[in-house]
Amino acid sequence: MSGHWEKRWHPLRREWVIISANTAARPWGGARVDGVVPAAVEHDPNCYLCPGNTRACGDTNPAYVGTYAFDNDFPSLSFAAPVTAAAGRDQAGGLCRVLCWSPRHNDSLASLDDAALQAVVRLMRDEHRAARRPGVAQVLVFENRGAEIGVSNPHPHGQLYATDFVTRQADEWRDAQHQHRVKSGGRLIPDYLAGMAPGQRIGGQGEWSVYVPECARLPFETWTTLDSAVSHLDGLSDAQCDALGPLLGQLVRAYDGHFGRATPMNLLWASAPVDGDPRNRDWQLTLMAQPALREPDKLKYFGGFEQLSGNVVNPLRPEDAAAQLSLAMARAARA
Repeated sequence: MSGHWEKRWHPLRREWVIISANTAARPWGGARVDGVVPAAVEHDPNCYLCPGNTRACGDTNPAYVGTYAFDNDFPSLSFAAPVTAAAGRDQAGGLCRVLCWSPRHNDSLASLDDAALQAVVRLMRDEHRAARRPGVAQVLVFENRGAEIGVSNPHPHGQLYATDFVTRQADEWRDAQHQHRVKSGGRLIPDYLAGMAPGQRIGGQGEWSVYVPECARLPFETWTTLDSAVSHLDGLSDAQCDALGPLLGQLVRAYDGHFGRATPMNLLWASAPVDGDPRNRDWQLTLMAQPALREPDKLKYFGGFEQLSGNVVNPLRPEDAAAQLSLAMARAARA
């Protein structure tokens, strides 16, 4: 039962994660989710992201054939938002972009060919670079995948949020990585991953490697990072982007193959803030995949204890997740 029931330290969040695999055996009478059938049509005339369609704002998308990005028509953040001087309030300044991975409505990162996947990674990098505008302190690039986690449009796409402040989590992660550099001279995430058992590495391509971290908060969480010291997404070279593209597709296919369905998840680029703080150089760029499933028909929820304490209970031992995902990664490899 070693490791099935214990606390593990999360080096970035500097908090305990509770590994409680024994709870997986509880009788389950809660909600179950069916796999959502992917969109069958290649072009949906009612989709605001498909080529040639008119969006809700009245703008018409070009007849794009690869990737495509545009300003979000309904942004959460904008430098055109109202300015207020009231105590405890401020402008919701920033910008929001929509990043379309493909013109085909029924595509996903799992179905794109390697060249298209490389174009997706380059788009994410280039959009991050373009978002470094005056007043921007942090750029967040991500994909929300699946209706179960609230995605309103199944067209394959990601998003970019650029904020005029450094988020609380990024400030915490930056300080953790800086303190590690001060104390050890190393980089926190590579040092942490290198200290894990070899079986936690489930795949790789070029200088990129995919790991199930031993401190995983979600049952099948993975971290993907590279050997080079890169702090920002826009610091990737063309060669580094092109090596990651096929690996990213393999990872998403592995998740879908493991669960036997399109996997609802968040794909999150943990990239350093862009506010000029010298501690940013100690950050290690990492792509974090956080599937919402614990089993094919069960979502991982954050219950009352987790909401009150901030500490997460993971019902699956990360070593077991790594063993399962290693097999899935092998099956998802392309010839």
